[in-house]
Amino acid sequence: MGDINIIIGPPGTGKTTELLNLVNSALFKGIDPQKIGFVSFTKKSVDEAKARAALKFSKAQNYFNFFRTIHSLAFYQLSMNKASVIEKKHYKEIGDLLGLTIKGRNAADYSIEELDKGDQLVFIESLARMRCEDVEVTYNRELLDFSLFELQVFKETYDKFKRVNRLYDFTDMLTRFYDIGHIPDLDVLFVDEAQDLCALQWRIIERMIGNTKTTYIAGDDDQAIFRWSGADIEYFIELSKTHPTKILSQSYRVPKAVHSSASALIKDVKYRVPKAYEPTVFPGSVNYISDIDDVNLDQGEWLVLVRNTFMINPIISYLRLVGYTYTSKYKSSNKDDSLLAAINWERLRKGEGLTYDLVCEVFSYMSPRMFKGTLPLMKSTVILTMNEIKNYITFRIEPVIWHIMLDRISVEDREYLIAVRRRGGSFLTKPRITISTIHGAKGGESENVVLFTDLSLRTYKKMMENYEDEVRVFYVGMTRAKKNLYIVHQHTNCAFQI
Repeated sequence: MGDINIIIGPPGTGKTTELLNLVNSALFKGIDPQKIGFVSFTKKSVDEAKARAALKFSKAQNYFNFFRTIHSLAFYQLSMNKASVIEKKHYKEIGDLLGLTIKGRNAADYSIEELDKGDQLVFIESLARMRCEDVEVTYNRELLDFSLFELQVFKETYDKFKRVNRLYDFTDMLTRFYDIGHIPDLDVLFVDEAQDLCALQWRIIERMIGNTKTTYIAGDDDQAIFRWSGADIEYFIELSKTHPTKILSQSYRVPKAVHSSASALIKDVKYRVPKAYEPTVFPGSVNYISDIDDVNLDQGEWLVLVRNTFMINPIISYLRLVGYTYTSKYKSSNKDDSLLAAINWERLRKGEGLTYDLVCEVFSYMSPRMFKGTLPLMKSTVILTMNEIKNYITFRIEPVIWHIMLDRISVEDREYLIAVRRRGGSFLTKPRITISTIHGAKGGESENVVLFTDLSLRTYKKMMENYEDEVRVFYVGMTRAKKNLYIVHQHTNCAFQI
């Protein structure tokens, strides 16, 4: 086993950049790129490392074979193909066998209480394997609405289905890679986002370290917020006690006021690596507000953070009511078909041309009382202007503004588009307001952050069992702010107190 070095990067201190600089250093020393490994919990940092290395050394990105997420590395080293990977249609078949609805939803995209029972069973069974523990142990750790017997029956059926059909899920890939996969011989191994690795992934990393001369492991235990999906936070903390550890000491994101509040909060975590880092030169601000309507969202970029997804729809409803465009993982204003139809109708009225497919989409929001005639079938890429459309279509009134002509657009969408236009907003530019869960925004940042403190009942109960994990979550939420942080007072009895 070669040298092991730990790098701890508090929020905004450039942890991934530090690793990328070390990658560059290794390449400049003449180390063969195929003797360098860069693995991470997330695809984002791997792609960034691969792109930078490829650009610097004029190589195709696929030349860097071992710049991968751990799942991708397992898939590659096992020479697997996509046909052997379980898909949503297979989960439906398993659900049919058991009389369950299994949609194959990822628990990373939904809180577990939002999943159907079938998807909860899939998640918990996989979680046990990620933690390298028996399903009964995992079951007893969680707050679940189904019995241990149901979980065991699901596991037996699931295992048999995969065995008979020679299929593997993502956790199977890791298990097989650990058991029988070829571990590459490397000169240097870089591990990013290490605080989020689960026990099974750490076992793989241990095997890789055994075949590597020098290893750099980077992360931040204070930002370890994925214990619910199996992250082994303690393993990373213990590594820092037994190996040379470098703590990055300057944040290029967190302003003074936010740094002060966040640092005070994280001190509530007792089992952590002690660390100090400096904020930026900007004073910033921390503000306590009653609700999101207490802030003026007219200018700048905004990140609205919630702990659980049940909070997202009420926020979207507010933004639509007052006329702001927004984006989120679940719904974005600039991807709404009916609103795009309205925009495209106005483009036609101004004399612009649209593809045949877009014209047909626009006309789907117009009832027959507005026109007569039919467009002939054309290639989807054919460009049509209003004058050309009139060769086939007769309008019952002279084409006027969209909210009169497109009478199949719902009243709600119609009022929303009018409100946006009244504010001078546009659906054609990237929205300034992003709505996300705290987990979904990890690694992100914004000039202004609005942080809601309400919790789902299940999250609140879990917080009563392990308060420190929830502290880490809200520490991550607070430190996304580059200038101003707005903390929203609780609206329910279940909330985190900052």
